[in-house]
Amino acid sequence: KADTIIVGTITNMEQNRLSRTRPGGLPQELEVRITVDVEWKNLSTGKVIRDRKGVTAVGRYIPVRDVGEQYQVGQHESVQRLSQEIVAAMRGDW
Repeated sequence: KADTIIVGTITNMEQNRLSRTRPGGLPQELEVRITVDVEWKNLSTGKVIRDRKGVTAVGRYIPVRDVGEQYQVGQHESVQRLSQEIVAAMRGDW
């Protein structure tokens, strides 16, 4: 049985165009931005150890024909960066 638990809630997820091709105006580089609220709680006492709102991370990808990365590439990068941010926040005052 765990002593603590970390619960995260996705509060926002969006995709933004960073650049487009010339000619044609097709998206050349896109970003996936994910924002979460995170709570780390001691299960035996019920006390919240850490509470962070609005933790945000961005992942980028290139969907154009030559590279052809899919949305999941940007999403994966964003989630990886988000997990690093959360771990850094949890270790902050230890």
